[in-house]
Amino acid sequence: MQKTCRFCYNVLTLGKVHYCIDDKILEEKENLKGDVNNFAGILFKARKDRKLTLNQVSEQIGISMQYISQLENGIQIAPYRTIEKLATFYNLDKKKLAELKLKSTNEYREYENYLKGLA
Repeated sequence: MQKTCRFCYNVLTLGKVHYCIDDKILEEKENLKGDVNNFAGILFKARKDRKLTLNQVSEQIGISMQYISQLENGIQIAPYRTIEKLATFYNLDKKKLAELKLKSTNEYREYENYLKGLA
């Protein structure tokens, strides 16, 4: 059985060091899961609270397990159609989830930094 990286899903080669992201980013991704004030954390908590596996969610809403995992780890940013599916499935507020998605993007962070520079 081949092992894959849990962040980038590339196949790992025995005896070779795999660098997909640096340690700081890796640490940030791990911290997302416990934070319910961000998009990734909300999705992870919603699934765990319902005691569902990635496979169960995948089968129910028609999105791959890998993609759901990437969303929960903050690796991917979901399009709004996917947000609607997830919000409906988990019975979450679509508007809040969409706002959290926006706040998780670099564009939003750049905007916040721009506003701070104006003050």
